[in-house]
Amino acid sequence: TKLEKYDYEAIKKEYDLEPHQLRDVKGLMGDNSDNIPGIPGIGPKTAVKLIKEYGSIENLLANLDQHSSKKQADKIRTYADQALLSKELGTIDCAVSLEMDLEECRYQEPDYSALLEIFKELEFNSLIKEILDKINTNPELLPQEALEVNYIKDSSEFIKLLKNPQSSKIALSFSLKPKDPLKGKVLAIGLAGVEDKIYCFQCQSLEITALSGVLEEIFTNPEREVICHDLKGCLTLLRRSGFKGKINGKLQDTMLAAYLLNPTASDYELGKLSLEYLNKPFAADDDNILEQTPLAAQRILELSEVLLEKLEEAGMKELYRQVELPLVKVLSAMELEGIKLDREQLLAMGQELSRGIDALTTEIYQLAGEEFNINSPKQ
Repeated sequence: TKLEKYDYEAIKKEYDLEPHQLRDVKGLMGDNSDNIPGIPGIGPKTAVKLIKEYGSIENLLANLDQHSSKKQADKIRTYADQALLSKELGTIDCAVSLEMDLEECRYQEPDYSALLEIFKELEFNSLIKEILDKINTNPELLPQEALEVNYIKDSSEFIKLLKNPQSSKIALSFSLKPKDPLKGKVLAIGLAGVEDKIYCFQCQSLEITALSGVLEEIFTNPEREVICHDLKGCLTLLRRSGFKGKINGKLQDTMLAAYLLNPTASDYELGKLSLEYLNKPFAADDDNILEQTPLAAQRILELSEVLLEKLEEAGMKELYRQVELPLVKVLSAMELEGIKLDREQLLAMGQELSRGIDALTTEIYQLAGEEFNINSPKQ
C-alpha cells in the first residue's frame, strides 16, 4: 500500500479548502469504504465545488433557495439529514474521554520470534522473508546463538582439517558469485561437524581449478558422510574443477530431502527450511558471506538429522538413498556435459505433432460450424 503524507499545504494544493472542510466534502459525496452514504449523485468534484462556494453543509442547507440549480437544490434538501449524518460519521471525535498512558502508545519492535511462529503457521512466506531480511540487517532484533567461526585462508590447511579423523560426518555450504554453480566463482566454503566447531575457508582469489584438491578431498573419501544443500550444484563445482574420477563419499542433500517431504513447496531455500524444521531463522546475506557461509553449514548439519528422521517416519528413506541421491550424480554430469540429441528424429516428431494438431483443428471447426480462436480460454 502506498502511503501519502497530507499536511496543510498538501490539502490546500489539492482541494483549495481548509482541512476541517473535508468533513463537509465527505458528508456530501459519502465514502463507500466506510459505509458513509452522502447524497446520491454528488461526487468529489461537485462536493468540493459546493463547499468552496458555501463553506459548510450547514451554510449550504441554509441558502438552498439561492442555489443556481433548482434540481440539485431539491436533491440536497431531500437528503439533508443524510448529509449531516454523513458529515458526523466522517468526523473524528477528538473529545472522547480516555484513560491512557501515552507511553503505552510508543512504537515498540514486535517479538520477532513469536511473530515468525505465527507467520510460519499461516504460511505467510513473503512476510517471513521480509522479517528475515530485516533481522539480517539488524541482528540485534532477534539474538541468535553465538557461534565462534574459525577462519582458514590456506587450502592445504583446509585439506588437513578435512583429513581429521573426527571429520567423518561434515556439512558444507558454498558461497558463489554469481550463484549459478555452472558459472559461479567460489567465494567461501563453510564447514561444520569437525570437533563441534565451524570453519570458513576464504577463497575469493582462487579459481575453481585451484580448489580441485579441496573438492576431491571432500567428495572422494568413502568413509566420510558429506551433507550439502543442493548436492547437484556442489558436484557441478567438483567437475568444473577438473575432477574426472569416481565420487565415493556418503552424500546427503537437505534440499532433496525437503523436496521428498513436501514436493509441492514453492522453494526449498535454506532459511525457509531452517525456520520450518529447526525454528531457527536464517537469511542469506551477500554482504556478510564470511559469517553467513559457516552458519549455513551449521544449519545444514542440524537440518539433516531432522529431515532424515522425517523421511524414516514417512517410509521414504530407501527412496531417498537408493533412487534420488544416485540420480543427483547423473543429473549433475548431464547438466555439465550436456546430452546428445538426434536432430532428424526431433524434426520428424515435430512434423508428426503438427499434422496431428492440424487434423484436430479441422475437426473442431467442423463440429463448431465455424472457425474461431481455439487457444482463447473465453472461446
